[in-house]
Amino acid sequence: MNIDIYEDSGVEKQQIVATIGPDVEGGLILSGHIDTVPFAEQPGWELDPLKLVHKEGRIYGRGSCDMKLFIAQCLYACSLSDLSKLKKPLVLVFTSDEETGCHGSARLIDSMDRLLGKIPRPRRAVIGEPTSFEIVDTHKGMGHFELVLKGKAWHSSRPDLGSNATHKISYVLEAVEKLNRSYEKEINDQMRKTFPDFPRNYLHLAQIRSGEALNMVPDKAVLGFSFRSFPFDKPLRVLEDFQEILAQKLDAGSYEILGAFSAPPMRKAEDPELLSALKACCDSSDTKSVSFATDGGNFSEMGIETYIWGPGEIKMAHRPNEYMPESDFYRGPKMIQQLIEKVLF
Repeated sequence: MNIDIYEDSGVEKQQIVATIGPDVEGGLILSGHIDTVPFAEQPGWELDPLKLVHKEGRIYGRGSCDMKLFIAQCLYACSLSDLSKLKKPLVLVFTSDEETGCHGSARLIDSMDRLLGKIPRPRRAVIGEPTSFEIVDTHKGMGHFELVLKGKAWHSSRPDLGSNATHKISYVLEAVEKLNRSYEKEINDQMRKTFPDFPRNYLHLAQIRSGEALNMVPDKAVLGFSFRSFPFDKPLRVLEDFQEILAQKLDAGSYEILGAFSAPPMRKAEDPELLSALKACCDSSDTKSVSFATDGGNFSEMGIETYIWGPGEIKMAHRPNEYMPESDFYRGPKMIQQLIEKVLF
């Protein structure tokens, strides 16, 4: 086992890469992320987020669905299997900073081979994000950025001597609406087939921060945006399209784009052997796509054919009273054990 240790904003982060089996090609990665979204200020919790509670056919707790219980299932599945029979290596990869933009797995692009040691980098992986054990073979990427609107501070009794940054938000809202309407007109058969749940681009305005006091003209307004990107698009296409429209509505010196970031989409996985094994384990004949992003995008960047397949329902991720259905919790280890034995024994 090797640990990747790094520091981010004064906080030490750790990622784990554990291996077992012969030093040959054809290994399998099982992966999950060990970080969670915040819960301390999230309203609606009726149970202790940090205490695992088994109640009425559900298992509650922050990370129960997304995706700490999958990690536990992987470890238990290893104990159920006779790993001395491995003909190909099994690799467990537990990442950090997935929730902040898949930053942990991005680090592995350059360090995975070092962490694996003598074992050749596997070309196949399963990430246990919550899909109710449905098989996902592709997903969108994600991005985010901040738009800073600039004004001139003054006392509110003389607004004519200042420049109200908050007022400029109306122009931004018009630009967002225009952009999203244009994306509605772009929907085509490829988008409908690949991502039937939401077959278009969309710019999401998530946060607005502006003004310090009622008697002050705001000199700054900060808007936070996120977006998703198709595997067949440029990662920052939505931002570029937005900037083009915004330039028609605001002077260049009156705003600034900061912190633009994108996590890559996961291209469609094509590993017939692994797909066949997954279908046999969960008695499924179909694959699907999802719009949420995972570490699978960075795994794809490493040339790893990746499927998303895990317990729990994505609708419960990031929500108060997060839970995993009891049925998924108990059937998971046996299914993962079967997967290990089908692919690696």
